[in-house]
Amino acid sequence: MPKYSREEYPANSIVYEGDCPHCGQHFWANKPHAIYCSSKCRTYASKARQQGPQHATPEEPEGMEPTVIGQGNNMRLAYYNPYRQKRMEMEAQGARSFAWEGKTPENEIAYHTLRFKEYEYYYYIIKKLLQQDRENGMIELTDQQRYFLQEQQTNTDINIVGLRRRIQKLQADAQ
Repeated sequence: MPKYSREEYPANSIVYEGDCPHCGQHFWANKPHAIYCSSKCRTYASKARQQGPQHATPEEPEGMEPTVIGQGNNMRLAYYNPYRQKRMEMEAQGARSFAWEGKTPENEIAYHTLRFKEYEYYYYIIKKLLQQDRENGMIELTDQQRYFLQEQQTNTDINIVGLRRRIQKLQADAQ
């Protein structure tokens, strides 16, 4: 299993450096043919290849560069997410309530697909920030901000998988 620092290997061992093409994480491996930093990234990359090209990523408006704001436990990511606005409009019409008048399987699938796209875009923004920091010599973000973003990336991953399963179940039930 690849590791994230050279110090994790014995001093006299031969190791190879690499960057994970899926998450962009820099890693060290004892095999020269190691491509991904973990089996998780290898699996996600494989699934992404099987699903084909993803939807186009929307552009951020001018002056809305994503930033990590706050300190300690009050950190959050400030960014523009076009899917959030659409989801909020659906929720204003009662999309989250169980007594939603327009609740049909199609509407429910549309709502959860929108949530899925929202999380996917959030994941993209986090990945983009971490990659920019790595490219600039890890000077843009503090260690605490980097840890926060990696934690958010993991949580978002879990939410994406859960929503994908829920959408698949709703689609199977609708047929």
